[in-house]
Amino acid sequence: MSKPFAINIIELTILLKELSARFKLDSLRQEISACESFASSPTKIDIAVFGRFKAGKSSFLNHLIGRPVLPVAAVPLTAVITRLRYGPNDRAIVEFLHGQSQEIPITQIKEYVTEKENPANQKNVAAITVELPQLKDLSPLEFCRYSWRRKRFHAQHPNNP
Repeated sequence: MSKPFAINIIELTILLKELSARFKLDSLRQEISACESFASSPTKIDIAVFGRFKAGKSSFLNHLIGRPVLPVAAVPLTAVITRLRYGPNDRAIVEFLHGQSQEIPITQIKEYVTEKENPANQKNVAAITVELPQLKDLSPLEFCRYSWRRKRFHAQHPNNP
């Protein structure tokens, strides 16, 4: 697995400024200024990853994280939102449709999100939040596994969120 993808936005802004000056890209001044303003604020960016099943969302995020945390399946996964965010230690929190939550080791994520381990979301999982130390500069990420199963579930259970 590759190293985690984490770029310091301040370093990136400095690099963009140098490149735009070198190549006389004056049209980028406004965008670079916006990046500088963002870099100096405590605001974090929320990123959502959407796509059809087998589009490579889990593989992409595992590469971004730098290790295989999210399961990669050969069959469609259940429609469970998986949030990735910074935490001082590896951990996962399963949130259930009935409102309760349970902490699990990250090695057990597949038991709650894969069709094989949780067919048709029989465990009533609403979402899973995964906390990882290497996401300090990237948190939070939202990974929505939206598939035909979620559409079918909501069609059959219109009163569930």
